[in-house]
Amino acid sequence: MIRENSAGGIVFRKDGKQVFILMIRDHNDKYTFPKGLIEKGEKTDKTALREVEEETGVKAELIEKLDDLKFFFVRDGEKVLKTVSFYLMKTQQKELTPQFEVKSAEWIALEEAIETATKKGYKNQEALIEKAIEKIHKIISKKTLKDF
Repeated sequence: MIRENSAGGIVFRKDGKQVFILMIRDHNDKYTFPKGLIEKGEKTDKTALREVEEETGVKAELIEKLDDLKFFFVRDGEKVLKTVSFYLMKTQQKELTPQFEVKSAEWIALEEAIETATKKGYKNQEALIEKAIEKIHKIISKKTLKDF
């Protein structure tokens, strides 16, 4: 079995009273979050920031590690165990410039994020997005608009 380690980010931004989550549509036409392989000698948090910017054009600020998501898949007939370390991030940047490796990048309203992540994405993202949204609510309730 092959083991792979990746890192990615769940990025949010606030626009007035509205909060948005950054999601990408991958090569399977599923909604998910920017992520990619950790390069040799690279720390997971730096990988997460780099991948968010590479895949979407968004420069984000790291807040904290959310969780590790583990899953299996088969590549070229061989089983792969992939571990993705996800980080919560924030940005004020609205513009998105998705790269060739993703079909699109979109800002999804916070209220729609769980449904989008699970019904139009991958079921194993549900606990991760719920945890992210819970933390976002706590952050926003402690901050004023000028902090964003």
